[in-house]
Amino acid sequence: MVKKLLWAAILVGNVANANEAVNVETNSTKVSASGIVPVVSNSSTKASGWYAGVGVGLVNWGGSVAVDDGYSTQTIDKDTEDKPMMLKVGYVTKSENRVELYYKKDSIETTNASNVDKPFDTSTFGINYQWGLSSLSTNEMLPYIRVGIGFGSGDADWVANDLNAVDFDIGLGVHYQVAPKIDVSAGIYRRAVGISTDNSDDSVIAAMNGVEIGANYHF
Repeated sequence: MVKKLLWAAILVGNVANANEAVNVETNSTKVSASGIVPVVSNSSTKASGWYAGVGVGLVNWGGSVAVDDGYSTQTIDKDTEDKPMMLKVGYVTKSENRVELYYKKDSIETTNASNVDKPFDTSTFGINYQWGLSSLSTNEMLPYIRVGIGFGSGDADWVANDLNAVDFDIGLGVHYQVAPKIDVSAGIYRRAVGISTDNSDDSVIAAMNGVEIGANYHF
């Protein structure tokens, strides 16, 4: 009887040790798994939440200019240059889309149908909406399609009146995570920027294509 009790105690001890080992291994696995989750959720191209960023336009090609003097509209195809600089605050949704509020300063150089330079500057406040293409994304990369519109004021040496400005653009590009809370972006866009006066029908609309880059910090 004593021997049987001893053998039973030994077996119980072995089972307990085995269970403890399994628990330790399971816990370590859980710890390891829980260590992976924050890394993924901290990915700036994946996690939802607020961010702030900047964007600039670099290179232009193509474009057109439409000049309306109140009586007729003349349009020519010509390379049109813009130099947008944008500050933005946005929110990433759980579906990886982004909503941005922005302030944009721009300097546009163009030529009208009579080959007279019509450069003008604009300052606009607006909103962008980006659709994240999650089916094409990786842990670090998220392609996107964007549409945006802004309203503000314009300034030009060739007109004395105050100018109203409207800015519309569509674009596509890629966000790429370079740090847990930082992503950079690069893309192309098609923009149309128009200016007009309050007390006349005069207006100039410039359209252009361009390359843009940016960076975002996620809170």
